[in-house]
Amino acid sequence: MLGATVCIRAEGVQLAGFMQALREAGIICAGQHCRQGAFHATISAGSLKKVRRLAEQSGITLTVASRRGLRFSLYRVRFRYGAALGMLVVLLVFFCVSNLIVKIEVTGNCTVPEAQIRRVLEEIGIANGAWIPGIDFRMCETRLRLAIPELRWAGIRHTGGRVVVDVAEATPRPRMLHDRVPCNYVATRDACIQKIMPACGMVLCQVGDGVRAGDVLISGVLEEDTGVVSYYHASGTVTGVYQEDVTFAQPMVEELRISEEPELRRMLSLFGQRIPLYFGNVQLPMYDYGESETRFSLFDREIPIGIIHCTYTPYSYRICAYDRQEAEQLLEQKCLQYEQNFHSQDQIQDRTLEFRQEDSVIYCDVRYVISGEIGTIREIFIK
Repeated sequence: MLGATVCIRAEGVQLAGFMQALREAGIICAGQHCRQGAFHATISAGSLKKVRRLAEQSGITLTVASRRGLRFSLYRVRFRYGAALGMLVVLLVFFCVSNLIVKIEVTGNCTVPEAQIRRVLEEIGIANGAWIPGIDFRMCETRLRLAIPELRWAGIRHTGGRVVVDVAEATPRPRMLHDRVPCNYVATRDACIQKIMPACGMVLCQVGDGVRAGDVLISGVLEEDTGVVSYYHASGTVTGVYQEDVTFAQPMVEELRISEEPELRRMLSLFGQRIPLYFGNVQLPMYDYGESETRFSLFDREIPIGIIHCTYTPYSYRICAYDRQEAEQLLEQKCLQYEQNFHSQDQIQDRTLEFRQEDSVIYCDVRYVISGEIGTIREIFIK
């Protein structure tokens, strides 16, 4: 028997007549049985009034043993305001999860950073905690493509509070290779040629020759005996030995930035809103800020509630004084950094360091003898 049901107990002299009246009235009785001179049965809650009237007409004492069904369960808790409030909160949570953006996923991007796409999405109104019914996703797709020219297509869809942004990047134009433009291969510095590996053009120098910056090493102009002049794209590799002078400076007193022990704070993330879990404000004059979020999960699915871990790293500036030996060591470190940044592909044959002091600054004059490529391509302008 579906719906709300009532278990009744009937007692009296005219039980047979009462049961006959129930059958004639078409009242369905389930689980009916007689025990200890009483009739027991289960009827629908809607038939209870009619059964009471038949019992009164037959002189039967009718007792309700139990009631079952949702309507009776709700009736019992009608004055329990906490349960009603809890149910209201659950309904509100489900409503918010369905109509607020709780998660944004970006797919399809390779060269365009995801952080850039998320920043544009936030500017056009798609962010955690945004009201979904108020967003025109078609218009947002167009604005996203216009804001990022590297995207040729964008599609935005949502399922509940989960928004998926599918993008397709435009095929980059191939870089134009000017391998047919007439040009010379010229020296970029004064050097002594050590090795020549021509690829195209006429070689105008030999190993062991000294050249100056701007001299043509491999010519792209070929003049035949008949007077016909042809132009080519000269290319190749010329290695030479050259000198390079560099000066580094190190003050003996300087102001340095010193990082201190970080301070941690936590905030509750509730549907995109941030609720501090600490009292007071962060009393730091200068600091670096970073954060990370840990989302809660329910039934292996993330929900829009989590903890935001905030890291405040204070820093200050201090005056540091060096003696002569410490300053020279710092200058040697600067020399090594320079070599790694600018001559990692070259061979340093010799290095001479000379230290000098002027007022409160130590200078390091470095003379390098380097073996490396000394040429570059220069276009020939033809009238």
